Formats: sequence, structure tokens, C-alpha cells
Amino acid sequence: MRKSGAPAAQLSEGPTSNMYWTVAQIVTHHASNGCNLNAGDLLGSGTISAPERSGFGSLLEITSGGANPVEIPGGTRTFAEDGDQISLSASAKADGYVSIGFGPCEGIILPAPTLAGQG
Repeated sequence: MRKSGAPAAQLSEGPTSNMYWTVAQIVTHHASNGCNLNAGDLLGSGTISAPERSGFGSLLEITSGGANPVEIPGGTRTFAEDGDQISLSASAKADGYVSIGFGPCEGIILPAPTLAGQG
């Protein structure tokens, strides 16, 4: 898609109210086992999903373990492939509060290195 100039395909969108753990549970988990708590831990913990496919939290979940491919410009995907660019972003907005967020956080999937003498 990048090489052809096709636009990015959005695979999922969901609110943090669909997180598996609440923020209070995440903080309690960290505090109870003695690890240090950093601001980024709150963004990197728990699973965000939703009742509908449009808000599922991972490509594995979106495709039902690869059984139901997702349509993207130029084809379909069941799993991320070498060369795919993944982009994540987030924002939090509420009346009476300053909005916060991050984005985009992007990376390209590189092929796994081969071991000497193999493949």
C-alpha cells in the first residue's frame, strides 16, 4: 500500500472504557508486586477490545485467529506481514478537561533475520 500510495486502512477504533483492566486495577497490580510505576505503564497495560469487530483490540482478534481475513486496499490480511507499517494513536477527551493523547506511534515490520546456514 505504501509503495502504491494507497491510504492507510484503519482496522480498529475503541474507547478506553473497553479496557480489560481499569486504571485503578493497573495501579494496584503494579503496587502489589513491588515494581516501579511509570506513566507509560498506564498506556501499555491491559487489553482494549469491544463488543463489535470495529473495536477489537488486535489483528488476531479482528480476524478470529486468521479465520476471517480483513479487507485492506489491494487485498486482505489475516496477520501482519513483513513490510506492513503499523500506526497507533490515542486521545482522551472529556468536557471540562484538557484533552491528552499521543500519535502516531509507527513501525514497519521487518523480516526476521535468518540464522547462518539456514534459509
